[in-house]
Amino acid sequence: MYFVLIIVIQLACYAWTLRLKRKNPSLIGKNNFLRALLQILILYISILLAIYLYDLQLELEVNQFDLDGDGFFSDSEQTPEQREAMRSLTSDTGRTFAPITVPFFILPLLPVAYALELLVDSIAKKSEMSLTDP
Repeated sequence: MYFVLIIVIQLACYAWTLRLKRKNPSLIGKNNFLRALLQILILYISILLAIYLYDLQLELEVNQFDLDGDGFFSDSEQTPEQREAMRSLTSDTGRTFAPITVPFFILPLLPVAYALELLVDSIAKKSEMSLTDP
């Protein structure tokens, strides 16, 4: 589900870029590298958002076992399911270090983002040509 969220955000950004270039053809071929950097930044933020939402989901699952709402789990509240939910929440340090480690995985995608910006340019050029042809 979170992967789909990331893809939808990225596709929306590329659709917005295409719409912007169709509306203003003078933008075609300009600042593609900066737009690619912006796409990488948006990817970074959307990944962190997905990680935050997943962490929030795990927290909500654990809090379902806190029957008296005091934030602590008494002996009567501790069940195998509660222990498993707590283990899922506390044992993954990857979510904690994601702001530091994610850039190492997405920066190599910069050439891909640049190529996609060039693709958006070519689509915008084709649509501009089809609008100017009689």
